[in-house]
Amino acid sequence: MSEEQALSQKPESFEEKIEKVKEIIKSMEGDQLSLQNLTAQYTEALTLVDELCEELNQASQKLEVVQQKRAKQ
Repeated sequence: MSEEQALSQKPESFEEKIEKVKEIIKSMEGDQLSLQNLTAQYTEALTLVDELCEELNQASQKLEVVQQKRAKQ
């Protein structure tokens, strides 16, 4: 699988999204991407970061509910 193919696959899990962002950063650090590809990679990374933040917020809310239930016991 080429690097472009690996970068174009949509990650599913939280951990896969983190790895994908790392791959994008590594790819962007090289001098081999065109401006168009660089822009696309940057946009994809920002989208993934937004998704990761949303997942973290949801997890935090779930933990808060658990803690509140536990405190009432």
